[in-house]
Amino acid sequence: MSNKRKEKRDAARGPQPKGTGLQGLAARQGGGGGRSSYHDMYLLKLHRIRQGLGATEEAPADSEHSIPGAVRDGGAAGPAVLEPVQIPDLGDIPEVIQSRQQKDLIWEEALANKEYYESKALEDDLKKPWFQYPKKRTQYGEFVFVTPDMAEELLRYNPDNRNISAQTVAAYKRDVEHDRWVPSHEGIGINLSGNMFDGQHRGLAIVEANKGWPLWIVFNVLDEAKFVADSGKKRPTAERIQMVVDPSLGNRTSGFLKALMRGTANRARFSDSEIVEFSIKWQHVSDWIGEFLPNTRADVQAAVAKAVIWYGEDKLKPFCKRFKQLQFSGDGDPAKALYIFLQRAKATRSQNPLVTYKKTLAAITALMEDRTVAKLYEQDDDIFPWLPGWEVPPGAPSGAGQQPQPQQQEGQP
Repeated sequence: MSNKRKEKRDAARGPQPKGTGLQGLAARQGGGGGRSSYHDMYLLKLHRIRQGLGATEEAPADSEHSIPGAVRDGGAAGPAVLEPVQIPDLGDIPEVIQSRQQKDLIWEEALANKEYYESKALEDDLKKPWFQYPKKRTQYGEFVFVTPDMAEELLRYNPDNRNISAQTVAAYKRDVEHDRWVPSHEGIGINLSGNMFDGQHRGLAIVEANKGWPLWIVFNVLDEAKFVADSGKKRPTAERIQMVVDPSLGNRTSGFLKALMRGTANRARFSDSEIVEFSIKWQHVSDWIGEFLPNTRADVQAAVAKAVIWYGEDKLKPFCKRFKQLQFSGDGDPAKALYIFLQRAKATRSQNPLVTYKKTLAAITALMEDRTVAKLYEQDDDIFPWLPGWEVPPGAPSGAGQQPQPQQQEGQP
């Protein structure tokens, strides 16, 4: 790319902060979403179903629990700006109250059990690790607050387990750090031989996060139970998303969200809770793609979505319409160049997600520069890098990511 063309493109994109797109994984200053997380959003949906509203029926306009919808018409103010969803506090919903009370009880019990197991080990002069002092002879389970030191001890008694996935550990670590890990019935398994046979990634996450957490520990499990561990059918991420929001892209939602989150960072991996929280925050954008570009590859949808967030929808709407209807403005139309690339990739079975994303970026850049293009080349620079908490950097031409200005008091200059 020539220096003049690069300068023109950079001017169109606006000033860019340094960093990678995966800064979105870091928590915002002041917290990563507070108590109104995806936990509470799931409970809100459950509450609405129980109240007979249904999963998709609109709540009354004056309801304090109504979630803002996407702005479709900017009216006199100009085109719509797709901002993140602002989630109201849901602390007065019965299901949320019940959940929070139960979590308090879990922590109380887990801390008491931690004291029990550690005191038993101390009474025996630490001859054995804390989890080798079960309360019963038969299999049982209970919550134990596992500290990083206790997790390290578990990991020392973890023979013949499967290989560690560093990306899985990193995703679990972020869940623990950001208080997203949900206490559940899925436990750390301690067998009759006194070894941990299930739960090494969770243990490593606690060690690396340097933060304790209540975990369900199952003691005295048969040694041969390792053979059937993790043999249940894993729930797809798309189903988990549908538990919390009503995605307009259906089963395509999961792939689209992952592509939008990772951008050009091809090896990034996210936990289901991270994906669900992102889907809540940027549900407006998913809805926009569901309306204007519903049936194409997730990598294409993700690049277009990022462009809509940054540039606004003025040029992207006609681009999507031409791409969908195959009614191009000419041979140099970036939408036509993208369509031809996708058709050739499909014919040769060479559909690489990262290559597709980068070539879609190139088509969008040509579009924003009002430049014709006959062939697309991979563009390494993403449209913008996510800031911590999946925020948009300031300076977007669309106005997204701008902090509201304090209102001027009457009489001030």
